[in-house]
Amino acid sequence: MTGMTLRVGRAAMLALISILVLSPTAGRAQVPQTISYQGSLTDAGGAPVTGAFTLTFTLYDAAVAGTTLWQETQAAVPVSNSAFSVVFGADAGNPLDPSVFENQTYLGIQVVAGPGVPGGGDPEMTPRQALTAVGYAFRAKTVETDTLNALSCAAGEVAKWDGAAWSCLPDNVDGGIALDLFCTSCVAESELGFDPATQAELSAVAATHTSDLAAHAGDAAAHHARYTDAEALAAVGPHTLNTDTLAGLGCATDQVARWNGSAWVCGDPGLRALRLVTVNDTVLAGQRAGILAECNVGETIVSGGWSGQNILNEGSWPAFFFSPQAWVVNFFNDKLGDISVTVQAICGTL
Repeated sequence: MTGMTLRVGRAAMLALISILVLSPTAGRAQVPQTISYQGSLTDAGGAPVTGAFTLTFTLYDAAVAGTTLWQETQAAVPVSNSAFSVVFGADAGNPLDPSVFENQTYLGIQVVAGPGVPGGGDPEMTPRQALTAVGYAFRAKTVETDTLNALSCAAGEVAKWDGAAWSCLPDNVDGGIALDLFCTSCVAESELGFDPATQAELSAVAATHTSDLAAHAGDAAAHHARYTDAEALAAVGPHTLNTDTLAGLGCATDQVARWNGSAWVCGDPGLRALRLVTVNDTVLAGQRAGILAECNVGETIVSGGWSGQNILNEGSWPAFFFSPQAWVVNFFNDKLGDISVTVQAICGTL
């Protein structure tokens, strides 16, 4: 027996192109880089063959001659009553690259060895098989390119397309104008003791005053003619201007003026504007650590305290002491794990 013939009808070619089993990966599904191919192998007389054959599969960029885009030889391919099935690109060392299918691709097959095949194998079968358009769905893998992968935005920013490229901008930005206020320690609207004006309300007020100013500019004399000088002085007369409410308060040295709810009185200075200072820290296993809660210049320590996981040594630790401006707590962690502690101090201003 010399010479093998590959018979692949249209149905078989469609099976070649379309049998793609998608393999999901972590995060997203990817198009696999393998193609299943089924064919029918007969001898030169058209009789079916059975056995293990070595086949070489080559992808070209032309129907004749051209450039080899990919090639794979598979040994011991089982053929039963002419039918066989193989997978292209299963060898991790010889994968199918999607770029192979950027243009029209042709498949060539050569029977290298097997029952009835002469030494050196048969020449590659002709004509080569043109892969149909369905096969180019394999090229869809290229859409997985992450165009935002190189874009590094700060916290709170979003990616925005300007018609040519992606860029980072604050959230809720339209035309370069921030619609939200971005700040540190902002007060929420719910915490306000009044109903804040909306932009529409502010615009309406501004428009009204603009109209009033325009009317005034058009007839300033009529506006000022509403009040005579005598009327204006009479309106101001009952009020004492620039009255110094503390002028008659005689305090001793180092005393301060205090409001008792109805009048100003003299009194000794005391602590005012109490402020809580909180320091959170971690004491590592088997370690000693001194945690400091410190007041600002001009303040003094009023009191202090500490809290944390109840796994500290019951001996002389924690130890703590005051200084005029600091509250220090020394901890010793004699346990196997780290502990979290909190040190607080109350600072007051004279």
